Amino acid sequence: LRAPHSRPASMVLDYSKFANIDVSDDDAPTPPVERYKGPSLEASAYARKVVERQRKARQKGTAKACVGDDWKDVDDVFKGDASVFKPQQRHGRCVRWGLPVIDPVKALRRRGVVRELYADKPKDWRPAPERQFVNALMRRRKKPAATTGRIEIQVEVAAFLQEGPIQPLKPPVQRIIRCDASYSLAQAHACCLAPSLGFTGKQPYAFTDFKDGCTWTPLGGKAPGYYERGTDAVERDAHLALVLDGLDPRATKLGEVLREKGDTVGYVYGRGEDAFEHTITLVSTVDDENKGVVVVSGVGGCPDEAGGPNSNYQAQVLDRLLACGSQRYAGRRVGLQQRCRVFVGEEWLSGKVVAHRGSDGEAYHVLLDNDRKVAVRRDAPELIEPEEESDEDEDDRTRLFEDACRARDNAANYEGRFEPELFGVMAAQARVGRARSRGDGPRGERVCVVC
Repeated sequence: LRAPHSRPASMVLDYSKFANIDVSDDDAPTPPVERYKGPSLEASAYARKVVERQRKARQKGTAKACVGDDWKDVDDVFKGDASVFKPQQRHGRCVRWGLPVIDPVKALRRRGVVRELYADKPKDWRPAPERQFVNALMRRRKKPAATTGRIEIQVEVAAFLQEGPIQPLKPPVQRIIRCDASYSLAQAHACCLAPSLGFTGKQPYAFTDFKDGCTWTPLGGKAPGYYERGTDAVERDAHLALVLDGLDPRATKLGEVLREKGDTVGYVYGRGEDAFEHTITLVSTVDDENKGVVVVSGVGGCPDEAGGPNSNYQAQVLDRLLACGSQRYAGRRVGLQQRCRVFVGEEWLSGKVVAHRGSDGEAYHVLLDNDRKVAVRRDAPELIEPEEESDEDEDDRTRLFEDACRARDNAANYEGRFEPELFGVMAAQARVGRARSRGDGPRGERVCVVC
């Protein structure tokens, strides 16, 4: 006997009659769903052709222009193959990716065409042909082995973008700094170079490797997103006209560009053609237990941030300083019992000098007209100057120098009096400490206060 409700072994249930249970009698039966078997042979062949064409295009680095661009004023080097391009060294260094010198008149006309035909932003599908060529040079660059540990570098304000040998300022403006080789270039700019030189660090900047001309800048196509600091299109265009394009400075360490003693890289800070140029040289690797950035020594005061480029600052300030000789700052000295004006708080107050210390008048005690006595130092934010200036004891050279200094008082990176010779290690170290401790910079530029 079989158990109740049992099914014979040979019995097979057929559910096909329920396949179209939701279909009315007037509708055609729904065809069965077939499992996806992958792309067809024709689609696969076409995809392989597209990938191969893109690979060859990247390998050749051939730039393409948009509709309306007739390639006029485009140098022949940008029409060639970027994969076989060799950077050109001039006067022992490569700048601007080792590209040849371009006629400035043609470059200016070309900038107008690029601004009109190409939006020239990182999100655009196609940048200008010049930047396409540079992007191909970026892709082929390989990262070298980096120096580790603590390094000592020398930063000097010196022009290197122009033809001819590197031209430092006279008298020189230099800083000797110790820092970690593991800092990224962005961190080195924000927490090491800019504050030790006296700059605010808020303007565009770029680094250039003199060996192959490779450039790093936060405004380049390889550093998109926030990292433009809200720079407008005109300012960004002026900066990229100087350096063409650049890699992301957050992704490269200082030890990767300064590997051996004597290695030198370029550092540009400022807006467009008014930027200050500097050289950074690896002095040595040191065994230092200290952490962070240490300003060892320096020479010369910091230029005013808006007074570039180097040639402009040299002609307007330093040449006049050298011409003055021992009469420099003569118009700023206030004698004993002489009437003067003092800037206290937010207003100028008149008074009389009742005492002073130092042969050059490093500090003054002034009795104001309201019977209040104040102490003023020459290097303090408060200012002091003669109430009625006399030119009897000054020659034309001294007056020109005084005019240049007074025009730079309270500049963007200065508090109070501008003196191009003044440098203090303690003041520079304090600026570095403030730059490392504040958290208002971009994340890629911050350095831990303890590290």
